[in-house]
Amino acid sequence: MLKILKASEPITVNQINLAIYSPPGLGKTSLGFTAEKPLLLDFDHGTHRACNRKDSVPITAWKDVTTMTAEDFNGYKTVVIDTAGRCLDFLSADIIANNPKLGRGGALTLQGFGELKSKFAAWLKMLNTFGKDVVLIAHMDEQRSGDEIVERLDVQGSSKGEIYKSVDAMARIMVDPKQQRWLDFSPRANSFGKNPCDLEPIQFPDPRLAPNTLAEIVSTIKTRLNQASAESKAVQGAI
Repeated sequence: MLKILKASEPITVNQINLAIYSPPGLGKTSLGFTAEKPLLLDFDHGTHRACNRKDSVPITAWKDVTTMTAEDFNGYKTVVIDTAGRCLDFLSADIIANNPKLGRGGALTLQGFGELKSKFAAWLKMLNTFGKDVVLIAHMDEQRSGDEIVERLDVQGSSKGEIYKSVDAMARIMVDPKQQRWLDFSPRANSFGKNPCDLEPIQFPDPRLAPNTLAEIVSTIKTRLNQASAESKAVQGAI
């Protein structure tokens, strides 16, 4: 029987997926370590550059990921994937190794990209079923659209679309004329974003002085999403 969620029923948000992207060197990994009890999956092998390094897992092949279980994440609240682009590179290599027909010249075929998207989405859902928030860190890619430069996630092929669909919120790190860093969640004419809670740009402090920055942001997003759900229930009840 079809399970219908009534408009008057609240939707409780316990875990979220969050994407953060920027050009190199703006502190994405350091920001990732300010999440609540983070465990960083180091696909990019750049953990040593973080100024506030915490627990991490160096990933050398996709098989390192497939053997993970819920018990491996005991004691952690957030899984940080650094970077999403390199994560998908490892998964692509594994897909081609297991089925060479899905690759051509070292790159995925159209069918291979379909396999990549489905496996990546399933893996993210598995992490959520473990009760963990997921933070996807990505580099930024600049693409030209006419005379304008458009900022996008530096992720191969159409798989970046799977990230856009899988995350609840997305922010880029931008730098203002005073060299201050900001997290901007709102979509702009030249950049992507996802801002379901109408967050204003958030100044990005030194992670050594504000070690809970990302934990507080994730908590705020969950609180506002749940508050919006409760308000919707109240309105439907009144109607």
